[in-house]
Amino acid sequence: MMEKVQVKAGTGQSELFEFLGTRTGKLPGWNFSKYLVGKDGQPIAFYASSVKPGDAALQQAIDQALAK
Repeated sequence: MMEKVQVKAGTGQSELFEFLGTRTGKLPGWNFSKYLVGKDGQPIAFYASSVKPGDAALQQAIDQALAK
């Protein structure tokens, strides 16, 4: 859980979202967006809020990341 932070690029943007956004090229446009981050701390992929947590492709990507 996080406190409310600025997601959009620019002055005041959260360091976390600056890091994730510059590495994936995507920032959340709405709640429930997801980033998949590898064991090394590097972002692997971004998933929009329309992707459900149980989505098969998301689950497969998580499994693959865990296997590395």
